[in-house]
Amino acid sequence: MSATASTDPATVTLGGLPLHAPQGPAMRDERTWRGERWIGIAEVDAMAPFFTTAVGDNECWLFAGSNGPLCAGRREPDLSLFPYVNVDRIIDHPGSAGFLSLVLIGEESPRLWEPWSAQPALHPRQRSLYRHELGAGLLYVERDVESGLELAAEIATCQRFGLVRRVRLLNGGDQQVRLRVLDGWHRLLPPGLGADTWAAYSYLAQAYMRHERVPGVQAGLYTLNAAITDRAEPREVLRCAAAWMAGAQAGRLLLSARQVEAFRRGSRLEDETEIRGETGALLAEQSLTLEPGEEASWIVGADTGLDQAAAGDLCALLALPDAAAEIEEAIACDRVGLRARLAAHDALSLSGD
Repeated sequence: MSATASTDPATVTLGGLPLHAPQGPAMRDERTWRGERWIGIAEVDAMAPFFTTAVGDNECWLFAGSNGPLCAGRREPDLSLFPYVNVDRIIDHPGSAGFLSLVLIGEESPRLWEPWSAQPALHPRQRSLYRHELGAGLLYVERDVESGLELAAEIATCQRFGLVRRVRLLNGGDQQVRLRVLDGWHRLLPPGLGADTWAAYSYLAQAYMRHERVPGVQAGLYTLNAAITDRAEPREVLRCAAAWMAGAQAGRLLLSARQVEAFRRGSRLEDETEIRGETGALLAEQSLTLEPGEEASWIVGADTGLDQAAAGDLCALLALPDAAAEIEEAIACDRVGLRARLAAHDALSLSGD
């Protein structure tokens, strides 16, 4: 007797839990976010990863993979905020650099949710990627189907603040949820590292790195202790990179990824005030309780090539109660400038096709 082969795919499990595929095929989608039109792809993880970009009325640059990793900076590769590497190395390693989000859902037996992680999906999720109608930003959205939680994060640039990420965590379910959230940037680089130096001597370069927290605000400064040279001579690097958070609930702040695994296990974190010998991070912990339909939002930013005066001005602004409003205004002004540039070259014309 011959057995009839089943056409249904077998259910693959990991640790006793089934692995979940994307909810459906990738398809065109539109979304209104902060009153603006965004055009994108729903179920974007159902298709092969691709490279994309966002533009602005400024000197910053931003390139990103549709699966989450990114590279950004000011003016040139030598002022990159994250490792400046080939496109294939960015796309093939989704967790390599850029933003990082981890959410522990529940209190007694919390479940780990990592939006835009490269790990297999043990719980159903929906991922969508959108681009601003002017090309001024990218919007990464992931929904945890079981809890109804949705994390949406817009990444854009502006001249005053550099790279800015506006985050909203929404409880779209029908029950109250208690959460521990760890969110921010990882693998930040200080200025003074040329792209060629990083490509050839990345491990050595980390030995020169020193990162410190700014007292009184949720911010860190990222520097080199000295310029990287094989000559026996003193040489300082007088500029720094900065990363910061505004609008987030006060909590522990990490300047490296050393405690990320501890967070995944549900362990208690400790504040980091100074880190040496590795790439930087700015990861803020928050404890949130969200009722059905309630949301929490915050802004994460990073900039590079700052001198002492610019770093001092930035930290002073972050200490103000209306810092988030200043940042929002700077982004809005950048969009106005970008629209004017496009209009001047007839790029806003519409056809009937």
